Amino acid sequence: MNDAEPCWLCSSRLGADVVCAGYRRCRGCGHRSAAGAAQDGAVDNGVLTLEHARASDALTRAQVHATLDAAVRRRFLLDIGSGTGKFVHHIRRYFEDAVGLEVSDRSVRFAREVLRVPIVTAIDEVAGPVDVVTAWHSLEHVASGQLLKMMAFLRAHAHAESRIIVCVPNPDGPAAVLFGRRWAFRDEESHRHEFSRQSLDELFRRYGFRRLRERKLWVYSCFAWVQSICNLAPGPHNYAYHRLKRGRSFHENRLQEAAADAAAAVVLAVAVPVGVVCAAVEHLASRQTSVHVVIYASEARPGT
Repeated sequence: MNDAEPCWLCSSRLGADVVCAGYRRCRGCGHRSAAGAAQDGAVDNGVLTLEHARASDALTRAQVHATLDAAVRRRFLLDIGSGTGKFVHHIRRYFEDAVGLEVSDRSVRFAREVLRVPIVTAIDEVAGPVDVVTAWHSLEHVASGQLLKMMAFLRAHAHAESRIIVCVPNPDGPAAVLFGRRWAFRDEESHRHEFSRQSLDELFRRYGFRRLRERKLWVYSCFAWVQSICNLAPGPHNYAYHRLKRGRSFHENRLQEAAADAAAAVVLAVAVPVGVVCAAVEHLASRQTSVHVVIYASEARPGT
């Protein structure tokens, strides 16, 4: 988006400003679009082991609880950006049918062949009405054209009691404002979007969904503060996260990597207690937290 063309999301012609980490922010809705060429949506963001996928951790429990609290009907659930299929595996017992949508070949194979959960690779493979749709940190990875196509599909398959639960990073939260480029959720390589509160609502309003209520998820806030504090130390962005969650290697020399891991462990030991306190303050004192967690309801059309 540039000053000569309207915003793809809100159609504003007010132009855009270049902001932190190579994003252009619409002056109308506050939406930030990656100015450079972000990666496609195929991001392996989970641990591809059966033990990890079956384990019920704090984040998964929080996601399941939020989903069940929002659901009106429990017949069909679609999880957008399902990764390894872990969330689908843990939520499917509460629904008649639960399916994940994923585009990463490695994650699709793992979910289907190892975890044995149903996965589709394109939105139009989903049949029938959707009761609940979840999108846990996935919409920011989807190109704008594909995102609009996805929204149109959901609108066509929603009914009066459908609920959509969206979780995306919040670039206007206290941690994002304080840490700037070092904010844990600032990922210009793979995040095509940074949604403002207004732009997220505008996207869903455009397709007939209204904001029902918000939630605060403690686990995400803790991660945002702890990893952002770690990012103040020298080294690659989100080093601890990439090493612990994705198993990524940054050094060819094992000795160098061991030394870097040891240094990261020291920083992490300090960042955890400080980050937990900051996350608690954020939840108690700030309206905006490190992530938007919003439940949208479908505006029913006549006859639905």
